[in-house]
Amino acid sequence: MEVPKSVEKPKAASETSPAADSDEDTDVILEESPCGRWQKRREKVRQRDVPGVDIAYLAMDSELGVEVVWNEVHFSDRKKFLAEEEGVRTVFDKLIKLDHPNLIKVHSYWMDSESEKPRVIFITEYMSSGTISQFLKRTSQSSKALSIKSWKKWCIPILWALDYLHSFDPPIVHCNLTCNTLFIQQNGLIKMVCVTPDAMQLYIRQSRENPRNLHYIAPEYHQGKPVAPPIDIYAFGVCALEMATLGFRSLGADIPVVTKDVLDKVTETLEHPLQMDLICRCVQSDPAARPTAHALLFHRALFEVPSLRLLCCHTLVRDSSCADSDVRISSSKGDKERILAEVVHSNGVPSPCRQGDVAAVDLDKMIEDVRNGIYPLTIFRRRLSRQISVVRGPGTASPVDATELTDQTNGGSSTGDLESSENQYPPETRRVVEMSADVKPSDSKSAKMLTLMFRFQDNLHRELVGEFAESETAHGLVEELVRLGFVSDNDREMVADTIADSMAHYGLADTVAEKEKLKSDELEADSLVP
Repeated sequence: MEVPKSVEKPKAASETSPAADSDEDTDVILEESPCGRWQKRREKVRQRDVPGVDIAYLAMDSELGVEVVWNEVHFSDRKKFLAEEEGVRTVFDKLIKLDHPNLIKVHSYWMDSESEKPRVIFITEYMSSGTISQFLKRTSQSSKALSIKSWKKWCIPILWALDYLHSFDPPIVHCNLTCNTLFIQQNGLIKMVCVTPDAMQLYIRQSRENPRNLHYIAPEYHQGKPVAPPIDIYAFGVCALEMATLGFRSLGADIPVVTKDVLDKVTETLEHPLQMDLICRCVQSDPAARPTAHALLFHRALFEVPSLRLLCCHTLVRDSSCADSDVRISSSKGDKERILAEVVHSNGVPSPCRQGDVAAVDLDKMIEDVRNGIYPLTIFRRRLSRQISVVRGPGTASPVDATELTDQTNGGSSTGDLESSENQYPPETRRVVEMSADVKPSDSKSAKMLTLMFRFQDNLHRELVGEFAESETAHGLVEELVRLGFVSDNDREMVADTIADSMAHYGLADTVAEKEKLKSDELEADSLVP
């Protein structure tokens, strides 16, 4: 069993001098992960509300140079820890595979059974921004109410993340959805704290014991019924009500415990009927009567038909063959007289709609926001040929064994160097989460330029650029990528299909099947010649 390498033992509270809290001392490395990538620092992270996390420290990702959170779960009973160790591993193997723009990413985890108290350490994204609860407290002090537009902008990504979790088989239930576990990034993106490890709940302290959080818990949980997705829907309904009323501001003074009667009273103060209907559906006592997260995305209070502009931005971000189009679209913004549409009235007089008549929108910023997940297309399923998750949901799961997870990092390389060699290259074990392929003309008339972009399950990126002959096939190129350790053999077909799509878009016969078909057609044509 791997044990973290101890770099420096933390001092006891009585031994720590005031100078230890200085900026210099907070950068001291206290501990490293077994792989050496994650470096624990002295500074504690206090703005966490994850059940079971006994303590959290700021840490550094030594490969990407970004700050992360080092979370520790302590076990007081060593025998129970050893008995349940395999189950805990299974839970965290699932957590690190979760990949959604609105979920705080769990990067890695490991066990430490050699310490005085056994520990589970896991690394998550660091959220420097505040929570929705903190925002509501600050805003409630002013007379300004939260607009229905802002309320929608918060509810949709939360439901989108819940729909993602509930789509697995069996469904993944968050179990800890509150306004304190929802973060707002500076760009407006909502991030949900990582899922509660259900298998560990017998051995860790529960935030549900806090009476201030009792109103988020569905009635059936107290009745001992199995944990199921309707529990998350109930908690979402309470969060939606809290957001709509700025933390129950209408009740005046801070209330120590929010009861069901208080929730009903606050709900009656809502001015928007559709908003009230959505919340009432979520907080029904009967779990079977509550709608699913997917159904709520289509509720009249939230559903909006996406604009053509937004659809275009998503196409630009998703499809590498359109990567140059955003420049052309952006350049058209200055042509105020360009006619976009023309309406001919009954008297025959046309009324043109010009570019200048349309509200100006910074397309560059909008495209960047779409890349960051701020404007999701929740009514469409993602195109799996362009964006493949390691775990995608029922019927489309692509499980990855824990042995496939590694902290190996390879830098950017060039496919121009993909030549045969007698040397053995270490195989790539990380799975590709997202990729793109782009074919462009090359300086050589007999070759084309291929650009490949990969994002792996540990959120690292790899770019490969090189020439290939027109006679080469997508499967032949992937064979080289796998042999040289650039992609995993498990991703062979997916990578080949993506390259083939890009080659076909450029007008090349890209697959072996197409090559064989061309040859057979030529042979058949030759046989017909007398």
